[in-house]
Amino acid sequence: MKQIKRIINTLIPVLVLLLLFCAHQEPMRDFFGIKMDAGENKKFKIISYSEDKGASYHGSVKMEPELYAYAQFRIPQLLIKVVNETEQPVPTNYNVDRFFLYTKKGEQFVLRKEEISDYPNKLIQPKSSQEYVLDLPSNFWETVGMTDHQSNSANYRDKFWTGLNQLRFLKSDIDYIEVRLGNDTVLILKPILESIKNK
Repeated sequence: MKQIKRIINTLIPVLVLLLLFCAHQEPMRDFFGIKMDAGENKKFKIISYSEDKGASYHGSVKMEPELYAYAQFRIPQLLIKVVNETEQPVPTNYNVDRFFLYTKKGEQFVLRKEEISDYPNKLIQPKSSQEYVLDLPSNFWETVGMTDHQSNSANYRDKFWTGLNQLRFLKSDIDYIEVRLGNDTVLILKPILESIKNK
């Protein structure tokens, strides 16, 4: 009996700390996006956002509103949560998935994925979600020709952001984020508050 009380007394503070940590996590509200053809990017406009209803937007009939994503900066990383409310699973794979960031100057940069051992190599099943953790860029590294070691092609060359001082990074520089899962799923995410402010 004493052993059970000791275990309970040990577990209670841990559970309280876990509950407090979960309760204080910020909601994802930096970016919102849905599945679409990348060419329809300009038709996608976020018009409002609220904590209880989420984001509202203008789009086109070709866009898939039941496959959407939110993203939040949590320095030194960017967290993206893809939600699948369709009836079909969505493939995701470390070797194929790509994450891009586009600036207001029209530049494209690769967001670096976490290690393959931590990456969710599985289907995003219907009525479920998946989170992706990406290295948050710090400053523009303008050198073209660096080999991207995460590419499945040894000859693939890309620009990407790197650096140590993540505090130099400005969210206001970002036009949108492009998420490519598997071979045919593209989601475009735009800044929520910036979009509402400029509409």
